[in-house]
Amino acid sequence: MANCPSCGGSVAAGDRFCGACGRDLPTVPGAPSGHGGGRSLAAIGLVVVGALVLGAGLYQVIERSTEAPSLPASVAPPRATPLPPTPMPQPSETPQSAPAPAASSETAPAPPPAVGCANLLVPGAKIICSAFEPNWAIELICGQSDLTSNFIDAFSGDSMEKTSGPVGLSRENPWVFRTRQGFVGSIASTPGACRDESDKAFDFTLTPVEVPGVLDPQTACCRIER
Repeated sequence: MANCPSCGGSVAAGDRFCGACGRDLPTVPGAPSGHGGGRSLAAIGLVVVGALVLGAGLYQVIERSTEAPSLPASVAPPRATPLPPTPMPQPSETPQSAPAPAASSETAPAPPPAVGCANLLVPGAKIICSAFEPNWAIELICGQSDLTSNFIDAFSGDSMEKTSGPVGLSRENPWVFRTRQGFVGSIASTPGACRDESDKAFDFTLTPVEVPGVLDPQTACCRIER
């Protein structure tokens, strides 16, 4: 709506004269027609829709670029190969101890007991060793702790001669000794192993080295007397 420049009355757009005063009106530019406004709204709508479509397309492109590429169906992801089981160590068999040997039915000979004279004789006992052809003998006698000797000569005739003297020991078991009479020899513990001319067993064996008056003395068996 516009006003008449003469009377100030209201005139409509497109009127050529004022209806109140009849004055000719100058050409008044009219408001845009309804078709023009519709086209402007349609153009705006198309712009908005196009912006939305463009924005949605950019969003999808960005989202797809951030996703991990999918593997084709024929390509399977690698699988971890299980390790073979570790064999458990088997317990070692406990070695069985060997059975103890059966005790022998024969009793082992006992060593001579520890005694007063060089572990050979108890006090008051004597050991006698006799030889034959020629006949001679040697006696070792234990006092309290010292040994003395008697050398018996029976090969010089019908009579026997006995010579006494001290004894010197240089070793025990076998007992190696020397007498003042010049007798040198050794006595060994040989339980049941020495046999005389009558095949009688004795527990001690004399090995003479030097015998007064005898050139080639032989071994002799010995016995202990108390």
